[in-house]
Amino acid sequence: MIKSRMLVSMLVIALAAALIGGATMAWFTDTDTAGETTFTAGTLIVDVSKGLTAFNNLLPNASKHGNMNPGDVYDEIEIIIENDGTKNFAWFGNWTATAVDETKTDVLLDAIYIKTMKMEFLRPDATAWEPADQFITNGVGSGLYPGWYNTLAAGSTFGVVSLRSWIDNNGMGSTPFEHMGALRPGYKYKLTVQFGFHHLADNNYQGDVASPINVGFAVEAHQVNVDALNAFQPNFGTWHYNWLMDQLAKQ
Repeated sequence: MIKSRMLVSMLVIALAAALIGGATMAWFTDTDTAGETTFTAGTLIVDVSKGLTAFNNLLPNASKHGNMNPGDVYDEIEIIIENDGTKNFAWFGNWTATAVDETKTDVLLDAIYIKTMKMEFLRPDATAWEPADQFITNGVGSGLYPGWYNTLAAGSTFGVVSLRSWIDNNGMGSTPFEHMGALRPGYKYKLTVQFGFHHLADNNYQGDVASPINVGFAVEAHQVNVDALNAFQPNFGTWHYNWLMDQLAKQ
């Protein structure tokens, strides 16, 4: 009788020990994985005329952009805007023109004008994805949509699209940028511009009276996304976004 009670007690102790130890017992388990994926950010890279750092490097040797006389015309300048990245982008081109000598007048802003300006639209193989548009000819509007450029010319001193009337104009609806476009990777815009010194400029425009004018051009590129574009330019709106998307659809 005593032995049986001891046996029962030992069984109870053994069972209790087993229950206590159960907290560390292994269970059947299994694991699986769907593998890994890598998220890589695309690159947004705009190249303007292959990295030239100074605007005057775009001018041919011996260009007469200094010491000009009324009636003179600058050599043509070609500016290439290219998507060198991996993502579509919207680009905005900004011209600047500033007088460099504060002791003189800034009237050259009225006398220096855009003689011609043309935009070409090029695929990676150099064929056109849209017909070229020469939108300024002889200082006034031309091409398919001359109206806005004629408005700029009409408000200037000599009836042409002068630097003063051109800088920060709102023709593309993206002030202070005068140009706007969109590009797929490898695609380009080619902007050709020719400046002139108006032939009616008189002695008030000579170098001892009028300050030299520094002219520059720069491009900004942004994602083609409504929120991104509105963050860049408040109230950019969907109309301009849709226009940019149309540009990409043609490429």
